[in-house]
Amino acid sequence: MAVAPEFGLDLELIVGVCQFLEKRETKFQTAFFLAGLVGMLLSATPIGILAMIIITAPIMFIKIYNEKYDLLKNFTNRDYDREKIRNLFPVEQKNSIINGIPKSDQNLVVYGGFSPFVGAGFDLGGWSFALDISRPKSQFGKEGSVDDFDISELYNKIESTCKDLNLPNLNITDLCYASGQDIRNDKAILPDSIGKPVQKIDNDYFKSADEFKVRQYKRISVSAWGNDVIFSVFMRCVIKGKNLFVEVARYLLPPVSGQYRKLAEATNKSVSAIAGITLSSLVLGPINGYFAWIMLLGKFVEFISQTLGLQDRKLRNEIRKNSNFNYGVISSLREDISGTSYLHYFQKFDREMYVKILDNEILETLLSFLDDHNIDTSQLRERQTTILNNGLFVQGDVESESIAIGQGAKAITNKKKNASRKE
Repeated sequence: MAVAPEFGLDLELIVGVCQFLEKRETKFQTAFFLAGLVGMLLSATPIGILAMIIITAPIMFIKIYNEKYDLLKNFTNRDYDREKIRNLFPVEQKNSIINGIPKSDQNLVVYGGFSPFVGAGFDLGGWSFALDISRPKSQFGKEGSVDDFDISELYNKIESTCKDLNLPNLNITDLCYASGQDIRNDKAILPDSIGKPVQKIDNDYFKSADEFKVRQYKRISVSAWGNDVIFSVFMRCVIKGKNLFVEVARYLLPPVSGQYRKLAEATNKSVSAIAGITLSSLVLGPINGYFAWIMLLGKFVEFISQTLGLQDRKLRNEIRKNSNFNYGVISSLREDISGTSYLHYFQKFDREMYVKILDNEILETLLSFLDDHNIDTSQLRERQTTILNNGLFVQGDVESESIAIGQGAKAITNKKKNASRKE
């Protein structure tokens, strides 16, 4: 029921295209149904099955040709124009549709699985540490006093230094995460128990929010290769007593699967391609003529169900009966259509580059910031190399977690990795 963020994907445009195609399909099936009726009446004549072919094949030819050469060409790299497509395929302004599309200013994600970082892709591991910030630096055998600071100051410093890196398509934003099983009685997140969770909450909400149920992260992301590869770092800093705790989780959204990348081939006209469409039409036309009524009957049943609100009623009953109903979302569309391999050799090492650059910058900024506040960072400096080289630092032990993306590659996964996300 919740809405997942779609990193690198224009879901509103996709919804508009899907709505157009659904209406288009209904029109063609209606034409097949009418043609099929005429064809079946004429099939009793000496013309027989030939009548059905003559009537339905032209409709199928137009349908396939239009799909292959008129519609698809709008989505090739050569002819793609985002605004043009938005105008061609506008989204119906219905609340049920609009509320299901992630907003540009979304800052709340209600997740339904184990991992909160829905939409970010594969877990690449991360690192964390706790540091006593009550211990001042010792200079020439003398200790001064620690300068207190607010977490917002630390975040601002990290954000500033990351922007100074001038990485391509760098984006930094704040995202809040809450489990879909913990929000039922939280009116700020779920105003209506049978409705959708909100996508945006005010910053003041966190002053009174339960940190065990809602947590805020700083997301630092780099989109490369035309949004084919999106690398994200989720960072959280919190002060507990005299300790500063910092956690960093890395995620990778790999390229879209190859099955969605065949538009260029599909739009190449040739004599053999036209002949193939003709032969397909001669076979598929009569089949659609005979069975179009099944599709139309399904559409009619769906219309009645929506008109009477049967699906909504079923969902409301399920929510009322299940006090632990999960309102969260498990994955995003962009994740679902992602592949498991890189499209280019350089993409793999770009991932390595961004991991090392951002890890190093975050650690160096933390050290510099704490030094400026006269805090002893000797323990963190000793661990810095271990963190950078081995990935995850937890309670004095070093564990590494990696993900292999590519044919024949093997992935070593941490036991804590989300069991619901598999390669």
